[in-house]
Amino acid sequence: MTLDEVRAFQGDLLRLGYPLPRFGADGLLGAETLHAAGQLAIDRRRVYLPNKAGEVRPNEVSRELGARRLPASLVSLAKTAEPWLRGVDASKWQGEVDWGKVRAAGVRFAWVKATQGRSVTDKTYSRNAAGLRAAGIPHGAYLFWEPETDPAAQAEHFARTVKLLPGDLRPVVDVEKQVKTLTAAEKNARLRAVLEGVERLLGVVPAVYTSARVYREEKLSEGPPRPLWVVWYRIGAAAPPVAPWSDWSVWQTGYGAGMPGVEGPVDRNLLKGGEEGLRALQVG
Repeated sequence: MTLDEVRAFQGDLLRLGYPLPRFGADGLLGAETLHAAGQLAIDRRRVYLPNKAGEVRPNEVSRELGARRLPASLVSLAKTAEPWLRGVDASKWQGEVDWGKVRAAGVRFAWVKATQGRSVTDKTYSRNAAGLRAAGIPHGAYLFWEPETDPAAQAEHFARTVKLLPGDLRPVVDVEKQVKTLTAAEKNARLRAVLEGVERLLGVVPAVYTSARVYREEKLSEGPPRPLWVVWYRIGAAAPPVAPWSDWSVWQTGYGAGMPGVEGPVDRNLLKGGEEGLRALQVG
């Protein structure tokens, strides 16, 4: 699939008012566009638009987006397409976010950074959590794991900072920092300790955010039953699972500008399984 084909298809969707290309309009990462195409190849009669209240309703779509307008690669992808919910994740680097505008753009879930290590609290966490709750966006918090720092202290700091309410998304431990000062056995023991600490203190099994590269290079093995939020920025195919998981729940598809309510770049995510998949990640 060529870049010109991606841009042409995005242009068709934009002309029809479909919000997804504005969500990832650079045409280079393209994961959202590919999945939009997959959905349209299955049901060319419908496209989903947010109304003024931020609700997503089905609308009739032009016959111009028939099979002849879909590149073969997108038609092939459509055979395995499934419902996706669009989401974002944010931290102090996104500044002050207007979560009402983000919701109106079609975002259905979010995670925001709460803590890092044993003492750092993201300065935008409280404001983001309040804004997300006011906007009605299901959301959760994540802990940026520091492998060399006491895992019990990290879990305790996170639990003191985060207040879970029914309907919130389960907490996440962000596993991306790589270090050379610890053995693989030590890294796994410390990761297990912070995951178990968060679960014990908050009463819910946390998810893990990571990439196949980090897990492979750090020789990490902590996995199910914790859900996986995987990082995968390549276009043309869905993200593969990360061993030892056999599947993932959330896919971080890319990072870029163009999100209403956010000044500058922000991470984009897709949640597998639609509303049912979302409920599986919410706390009771």
